[in-house]
Amino acid sequence: GMGMNAYFTYNVVGFTSFGNILYGTALSAVLMKGIVFFLIAVTGLRYYSIKTFIPEPVRLATPAVIGAFFSHLRLQTAEGISVVVTDVATAITLGYSIAYGLLAGIGM
Repeated sequence: GMGMNAYFTYNVVGFTSFGNILYGTALSAVLMKGIVFFLIAVTGLRYYSIKTFIPEPVRLATPAVIGAFFSHLRLQTAEGISVVVTDVATAITLGYSIAYGLLAGIGM
């Protein structure tokens, strides 16, 4: 994916092309990686390896975990929503406005 491109850009080639190898060589390596991954997908080896080596509960739970992670990122204080805030004891907790709203809603 894009992570390999960023690795080549900033670590191998260097930000201003003063890295260990030339940018053409790095781009050729990225192209070869893409061709190999394309062949793995077209031949069915990707599907076979996922079905064989990754247990079904993990395959089913992975999209839900990714969605929960994205939700957590969007609800943090940096986005201005403040539903999830940092806490010393538990690392994260509900934001004050949400917590007080819930307590007021149940009559406490």
